[in-house]
Amino acid sequence: TEMFFGRERLVERILQTIHNNSLLLYGERRIGNTSLQHHIRRRLQQLDDPTYEFFPVYVDLQGTPESQFFSTLAEDVCHELETLLDGMRPGEGLDPDSPYGYRELVADLRRVIKILEKKTTKQVKLVLLFDEVEELNAYDPRVNQRLRSLFMTSFAENLVAVVSGVEIRKQWDKEGSPWYNFFEEIEVTPIGREDAVQLITRPIGGVFKVDQTVIDRLLELTDNKPYHLQRLCIALVNRMYEENRRQITVA
Repeated sequence: TEMFFGRERLVERILQTIHNNSLLLYGERRIGNTSLQHHIRRRLQQLDDPTYEFFPVYVDLQGTPESQFFSTLAEDVCHELETLLDGMRPGEGLDPDSPYGYRELVADLRRVIKILEKKTTKQVKLVLLFDEVEELNAYDPRVNQRLRSLFMTSFAENLVAVVSGVEIRKQWDKEGSPWYNFFEEIEVTPIGREDAVQLITRPIGGVFKVDQTVIDRLLELTDNKPYHLQRLCIALVNRMYEENRRQITVA
């Protein structure tokens, strides 16, 4: 957490918006959406809000087939909130051979929210942090419509989403999309120069020395994109250990 650089203003905006609106985080690949989602999750767990008690659940949709979408979502919610849900499991009482679909998810979410309401005097806000949400683009539109209805009708007061991905904005910005005009959109951009310098220098402070020309070269090569910066810096550190050196030079 102490080495999560360059996103504080963005995180604060997200934490303010999430009280009332769902959010779509978009940006190019490797811009840091996944790290940002995990950081938001931690911040929401620590947040002392006067009105809401936030219960964040991280949901990675990568590789999730349409047939298992609703059951996967229920399993992630129950797993993430396991210590609060008094042993609740998704689909309890159902025939094990019966498919788990939208209606079953609605029933389970109602149970989850009722249990959580007993744990706090504040209003319950279940925050679903969807990563790799492009998977939804390949699903039947009816699946997207049912998912949207969770937020619009079934659980309008208790459920909010933060979704992130690369291709979602261009797909969901069309009037025919079930998600058209649903999210407040926030672009995730490269971090600022000062934060990028901190990302390079602070993790190795007191261990390795790095020339200013090296810092300039790293910023030039990566355009201040955190993933690429970290990747190059790891390679440099490995080289230093291999050669038993402590000074990182342009060469």
